[in-house]
Amino acid sequence: MGFTLTLSSSERVREIESVLRLSSVPGVGTRGLWRILERFGSGWSALDASPRELDAVAQKECGGALASPALDRRVRDALDRCRTHEIEVLLWTDEGYPEKLGHLVDPPPILFARGRLELLGRPSVTIVGSRRSTGYGRRSAEALAAQMALRGITVVSGLALGIDGASHRGALAAGGDTIAVLGSGVDLIQPASHRRLGERVAREGLLLSEFLPGEPARAHHFPRRNRILAALGSAVVVVEAAEKSGALITVEHALDLGRDVYAVPGALDAPQSRGCNMLIRQGAQVITSPEEFGRDLGLVCGTSADFRPAPGSSSVAREVVPAGLDDEERRVWLALSERSLGIDDLASGADLQSARVLAALTILQLGGLVVQESGMRFRRAS
Repeated sequence: MGFTLTLSSSERVREIESVLRLSSVPGVGTRGLWRILERFGSGWSALDASPRELDAVAQKECGGALASPALDRRVRDALDRCRTHEIEVLLWTDEGYPEKLGHLVDPPPILFARGRLELLGRPSVTIVGSRRSTGYGRRSAEALAAQMALRGITVVSGLALGIDGASHRGALAAGGDTIAVLGSGVDLIQPASHRRLGERVAREGLLLSEFLPGEPARAHHFPRRNRILAALGSAVVVVEAAEKSGALITVEHALDLGRDVYAVPGALDAPQSRGCNMLIRQGAQVITSPEEFGRDLGLVCGTSADFRPAPGSSSVAREVVPAGLDDEERRVWLALSERSLGIDDLASGADLQSARVLAALTILQLGGLVVQESGMRFRRAS
């Protein structure tokens, strides 16, 4: 997202309809839509452009589709469903648009949501896994989600059968927050067996999708959904996964984004555990217990009387260090300040290697203690 756009309320309504129209043109796709938005500056400006110019930027003939009565009906139906089901629409220009999605090469320019939008700005962990889960896997997912919820961390998952559903249930049972990212419209909860769970998430947490209201789940939607799952979490946890599964696609996106990946080990002869065991062999961090995982993430709230002078500083001033941090996390925290610093400066200030600084920063971000800014620069959260 290489530009910004300030909109009044009436312009925002016009922009929503314009983006919906452009996104509904067959073959344009998310990247094509971004080419259009970056070239013309807004959806409505693109629709006001000459057909030849729009087609050249979209790399697709758009005129016929934009004039189609079927496209008009689709856009009107989506807007009607938003009103009927109290669906919030988030444009990339909105203040509430999740900053983490901006890390993607192709973030969705428009999102649809039901529930508590404020959860998009809070620390979160993504839990994914097999639809064909075992009892062990579901119990593990519920326990991990509960540990996150108890530490004020929002649990993100995909509302699918198996591990996803168990993750949402674990967070809700612990009185915590959860976000479900759907491969369908947020008014069309699938599978049908999860409708009650999905409605509870809509009431107590958040349902989120880039797909138009009324759009059913389709096979090609889920790889797109998985990139959002990876981006929203500051870390990704895989509980059970086959060697070739959607959960591993989420892991690929997470690694591209620089997110930490954790995996729950499983039985050697269980097909559902082969993907997790493979990830561990390739370097994913191993989860041995929900409680230890929670502690390792440094997600304990509050402060302690733990005082420590900043590394390399001759100053006798002492700072209050948040509780629950290990030695390396404390060193990085003390090297940070209210102004943003790059990795090299932090490594020098904390007297640590860059890889260890990045690992500590991940923990601090998960705890809501550190904010990442553009250019891989970091500062303390205000």
